[in-house]
Amino acid sequence: DVLVVVEDLVNYKVFFDTIIISEISDNNEVRLAIDMPFPFSDRDYTVKFSKINDGSNVRFLYKPVVSDYFPEEKHFVRLINAQGGWYINYIDSIHTNVKYRWNGEMLGNFPGRLYNRAWIKQGNEIMSNLNQEVKRRKK
Repeated sequence: DVLVVVEDLVNYKVFFDTIIISEISDNNEVRLAIDMPFPFSDRDYTVKFSKINDGSNVRFLYKPVVSDYFPEEKHFVRLINAQGGWYINYIDSIHTNVKYRWNGEMLGNFPGRLYNRAWIKQGNEIMSNLNQEVKRRKK
């Protein structure tokens, strides 16, 4: 159930609170954009995902790409080093351990002193939204 949600890239904008754009090109490049609070500019990044199955473990990872399909837009700060992904470990039919790791570089006018708070907020939000969406789809 978790993997189905995590792989639903085009709908990230629907179930992750701060994701405002989630698009996939014909050659599987993905553009994700993050809504930032005022006075900061929104962020976006272009990546490619890869899935690695290892028994009961799945890694769904992304790395940055320069995309002709998704050129930079002036209203967004492009996060050129965006990388990370999902680490899913199926424990049993009821339990799954999920980790999400990402490069937390914010670039632009985002003050370094706020990084720690932003990382915690974003991490908690991502995991909470994932949990809510998995439960919603089970109904």
